[in-house]
Amino acid sequence: MIIPLLQSTSDLHNLFLDRLDPVVSLLTGKDTLLFNFDLGATTSNFYYAYFEKYKGQILKEGHKRTIQLGGAGGIQKKLVYTMPHIDLSLGGKKVILDSADILMQKIFPEEKMYGNIGNDFTSQFTELVLNFDKMYTKGN
Repeated sequence: MIIPLLQSTSDLHNLFLDRLDPVVSLLTGKDTLLFNFDLGATTSNFYYAYFEKYKGQILKEGHKRTIQLGGAGGIQKKLVYTMPHIDLSLGGKKVILDSADILMQKIFPEEKMYGNIGNDFTSQFTELVLNFDKMYTKGN
């Protein structure tokens, strides 16, 4: 981690807070969607809202399977569609996620985002800027 003496600037406004949880706005296709930005997660997964938005494409290209999701509340089995790849863009930089899981039902009734972005996304950048003062993130 590097904290520069002078912070970088950008016209991007793609970083938000949902209470204390970081949220990032990403471009996928022609849509700009909000995702939980979880730098501690190994992999990204996509929520029911994403399934509903792209249902036709997911049913056509995805493969149905059962996965186990674990957390502080225990382990749950969930049905997902695994897409061969999902293209996302952060500040004009395209990232391709291979074998992305899309949940077919909500995990929490109050879900608001389209998914959870993890380290499989962020590791594709050599540098990732998180500016909580100007509320943007960008990668190189």
